Amino acid sequence: MILAKKFIFWELSFIVALAIAGCTALRFSIFYYVYAILFLAIPLFVLFKKSSWQFLILLLIFFIFAFWRWQIYEGNIKIKEENFQKIIGQEGVWQIEILQTQKIKNYQKVTAKLFFPEEKPSGKVLAYFPAISLYQSGENLRIKGVLESPPVFDDFNYRDFLKYRGIFAVIKDAEVINKLPPSNFLGRINFFLSSAKSKMMEMEKIVFREPAGSLAAALIFGSANLSKVWLDKFSTTGIIHIVSVSGFHMTVIIAFILALFFRIGFSRKKIFIFVSLVIFFYLLILNFPPAAVRSALMAMLVFWAYILGRLSSAVYLLIFAAFAMLLFQPQLLLHDISFQFSFVATLGLITLFPYLEGKLSFLPNPFKLRSITLLTLSAQIFTLPLSLVYFEKFSLIAPLANFLTIPFAPFLMLAGSLAGILGFIYLPLAKIVLYPFWFLFLIFFKVTDFLSAIPYAQVQFKLNILGLIVYYLILFVLLVCLSRIFPLKNKNTI
Repeated sequence: MILAKKFIFWELSFIVALAIAGCTALRFSIFYYVYAILFLAIPLFVLFKKSSWQFLILLLIFFIFAFWRWQIYEGNIKIKEENFQKIIGQEGVWQIEILQTQKIKNYQKVTAKLFFPEEKPSGKVLAYFPAISLYQSGENLRIKGVLESPPVFDDFNYRDFLKYRGIFAVIKDAEVINKLPPSNFLGRINFFLSSAKSKMMEMEKIVFREPAGSLAAALIFGSANLSKVWLDKFSTTGIIHIVSVSGFHMTVIIAFILALFFRIGFSRKKIFIFVSLVIFFYLLILNFPPAAVRSALMAMLVFWAYILGRLSSAVYLLIFAAFAMLLFQPQLLLHDISFQFSFVATLGLITLFPYLEGKLSFLPNPFKLRSITLLTLSAQIFTLPLSLVYFEKFSLIAPLANFLTIPFAPFLMLAGSLAGILGFIYLPLAKIVLYPFWFLFLIFFKVTDFLSAIPYAQVQFKLNILGLIVYYLILFVLLVCLSRIFPLKNKNTI
């Protein structure tokens, strides 16, 4: 067995053990893990010379190490919980640094770093402000309010949901006493980028009439900018991923730049450098949200494998990326939906998309629109069971809706980006240049509105964990059978 394949099995051993550790109450003293690893490592290099024995022992070492890593993570979480428990229920004046913001109806929800009065590690809180004055990421505030423990609902443990995101308290109806200057250079950069993002969204909503302005902002910056009415329609038609900053956005950016620069005559490596810069600046404007960073990393790994002519080996890179992320943030595996969706969606792009693209190559592909549509379809086939487990909804109209609307997405994203940039330079010029895009927005809304009104466009369907496992096993068997019955001549197609 070649070394690369061995590493895949070792990494998978770590990931499986991490899942077991997170789902069970099996815990030991840290010293037991150290002794176990040393006990296995010594005979690995001294007693057992055969590579097969060394492979199996390392498999077990990775398995034990995963339990150790999860227990270290739990210990850190417990320390932060204990620190917060000492001040939960207290009303006081607190200093916070805003990390992320979201406007919801008549208030603003803020994720912020709370600085403890004593010399203890800071932690994160959720704070709610009246939407009279909107605050930006990077701002430091002194606020007055009561620290409350997050609630636990009958059908959802919101406290645990926030805990695994490092948030341990909620401040409702927070009152701002005064603003403070950013605490450091990174805080000033954060504030500048957040202000630029807000200005770009403002320009998009001025250049395009509503609801097109909100959609333009949502396509670039996420669904929080869209009304609930249209979010429900997007969900009903199965195209909600269009307005979620995810791997879809990264895929659209990569595919669109590929189509444009291949026509000009740029080499693959030059295109990769340019794509990397575009993705970096896109994440910079978004303020590097963790979910978007993970999606970008996975998408860029696939693209790098394509550049090297090794797209068929991209699974190795994907599993390594997941292993590296879980090594630093083990809670992602079981408690972060965006990580799970990004991973399986990227797996669909790697395994299913080349087959679909190869068999449907006879279809026209202007501006890579066929490829973008098939990329989306591949990702949705792989993420379907996760959607049924978490959201218990299934859109029957999704394949048709995606086929009809996905081709518009790259142009609408381009229009939104240009609106934000040209609006800074000269607003009247932006309105004139981008006026033709209004008709694309109009068609997009009309199609979505029509499809969402079809009876039984979306049905309720709940899938349990066993069903999820069976789905992926069937999908795996089908892919293996198809690859052997209809082998592709070129697996490196994007």
